[in-house]
Amino acid sequence: MEDKPDIGMQDNPVPFWIKIMWGIFAIWGLAYLTIYWLPDLNHWIHSTDPDSSQWREYGN
Repeated sequence: MEDKPDIGMQDNPVPFWIKIMWGIFAIWGLAYLTIYWLPDLNHWIHSTDPDSSQWREYGN
């Protein structure tokens, strides 16, 4: 019988530019969450009436 090649992880490293793009994406994602999402979450957690507090700025 002939030997079949191993179909596991072969010696094929991830290209450097893909690592760079994932790094940029991760940094952008963390910055986006920190700037836009966490202040709203903090305001929502510390408010006494969470359901109405998120609409207070819209004049309802």
